[in-house]
This record gives sequence, C-alpha cells and structure tokens, in this order.
Amino acid sequence: MFAARRTTFLFAGLAVITLSACKTTPKPDPTAATAPMIAQDFVPIAALSPLHLDSGRYPNLFAPGSYAVWVSDAVATTKLNIEKKSGTPISETLAADAELVAKNYYVVELDLDSAFPDSSIAYDVVGLRSVDVYLTLPDGTRVWPVQRVLGATARDQQEGALKRYGRTNIVVFPKTDVLSGTPTLPLGVTGLRLTLDGFNSIFHFEWAAAPSLSNQPVPPQEAGGLSWSGLFGKLRELSRLTQ
Repeated sequence: MFAARRTTFLFAGLAVITLSACKTTPKPDPTAATAPMIAQDFVPIAALSPLHLDSGRYPNLFAPGSYAVWVSDAVATTKLNIEKKSGTPISETLAADAELVAKNYYVVELDLDSAFPDSSIAYDVVGLRSVDVYLTLPDGTRVWPVQRVLGATARDQQEGALKRYGRTNIVVFPKTDVLSGTPTLPLGVTGLRLTLDGFNSIFHFEWAAAPSLSNQPVPPQEAGGLSWSGLFGKLRELSRLTQ
C-alpha cells in the first residue's frame, strides 16, 4: 500500500515538474531567426573625394581633377534643390523611383579625366574599359557593383600636345547582399575606398564615416556635375528590381 502511494506521489511529482517546465520555458519565435537584417546607411563626412594613387606602373593614367561623389541623401537633396530653383519640373514618378533607388543602393558619381600620352588608353580609362571598380572595406573585403552606367559621350579638349578626355560615370552597389541577406557595409564601418584597378595601376577614392546620420544639403560644389534628373533618370530601372 505504501509502495503504491510512493509510486503515485512520484508520478505526481514528475507531472508537476514537467508542467512547471512547460510554463517557464518560452517557445522560440519562428520569425526571429528568419527576420532579414536591415542595411545601415553609410554616410561620409565629406561627399566628394579626389583621386589618390595607390601604386602602379602609370601614375599619370588619370589626370588631376578626377573625383568621385558619394550620393548620400544629402547630396541628392542638394541636386534636387538646384533643379527646383532652376524651374525644371520634377516628375513625381521619377521622384518615387529615386526614393526606391536610394533605399536599396549606394550610388557613386564618378568623374574621370585622363591626358595619358597614349590617347586611345586615355579614352578607354575614362570609360572604365579594362578597369575593375569595387569598394574596399577596412578589413580588405571587396564589394562589387551591380551596375556601371557610363556617360553617353566623352569630353575632349586639346591640352598642349596631348588630348584630354573626360567622362562622368555612375557606379551602383547593393545595400544588402542578395545571397546572404546581410548588409554589404557592416554596421559601424569607419570608412571605405572605391578602388580603380587597371593597366597595372591602382587608384582609389576614400570616404571616412560621419559620426551621425544627416540629411542636411551639401554645398553645391560638392554635389557633382550630374543633375538630379540626369542621375536618377539613368538609374530608374533599378527601382523596378526592388518591387
């Protein structure tokens, strides 16, 4: 009889322990592990960067005056304000497309000049022919562009015995890696470079991260040469990929 009671108490105790464990152990949230990471925007201290030589056989491959502009929200705002002040009508459809592009991509406006002695090479490099373009992070990681939009025509002018060529291009990088779903630029990155690698020579543009996000317009001279409509008009097809 006592053995039967002990058995009954034993099962009752196990039932209480099991019930208690069920009440105190939370069930995992099935959505928590699959929630996508949100890309953190990179905003530089200064939007415009001059060209720097890393190393290479041809330090004069690009001409002084070549520059790149990191098209942050602040740069886009300046471009838009300039266009509004000029009286140019702003397309609502293009404005919606521009918002989607800015939300999903990093955009760099690349203004290149070259007065290299071999004019055929000078013409090629300003159009990024045979030149690799990629972002380089502080840890050496490379981020490759999803699109390179070349300027429709090349500028040219005589400079002494040489001909100087110029072209304004656009390079676009994803904010989120398609395969991993993680941000391409990690949270807290202190700076980065846009590297140009070609003709046995390596150059770069460089930006340091701003301490806080800001959408204050930048000075017009730091906003690049492309107009707001000219820039986002070339990129509006990218907005279709995000819908």
